[in-house]
Amino acid sequence: MKIHRFIGDYDLKSGPFELTEPAVVRQIAKVLRLKPGEELILCDGRDLEARGKIVSVGPQSVQLTLWTPRPTDIRPQTQVALYCSILKKENFDLVVQKATELGVMDVVPVITRRTVKQNLNLPRLRAIAHEAAELSGRGTVPEVHAPLA
Repeated sequence: MKIHRFIGDYDLKSGPFELTEPAVVRQIAKVLRLKPGEELILCDGRDLEARGKIVSVGPQSVQLTLWTPRPTDIRPQTQVALYCSILKKENFDLVVQKATELGVMDVVPVITRRTVKQNLNLPRLRAIAHEAAELSGRGTVPEVHAPLA
């Protein structure tokens, strides 16, 4: 069975841990329907991860028992930055998702002379990168920069 991974600004220490981020609690309780006794992995976004077991799931928080944190196994060997011209429609969303899955560390949108779409929803792109990083098993989320002109 797949062990779900969550990346956030967590202070990983062995022992009891309480998740209170509403989006993560909702995903665990309502979307994934994880139950007490199931395992998951928390990543701090800085190359540390800790495996844990769910103790209880409530409407506002999830209680966990974390094991000893360790360095993330999945780490790109080289630091790659992708500079890509902004594409029409939602095609740039797909570029961010697939680049994250491939291990790119920085995504830099570029506005060129022939670029049609001039604006981007950066919070949405960062959320897409975050989700893709969790699903692909990464321990860090790539940085999506503001467009370069």
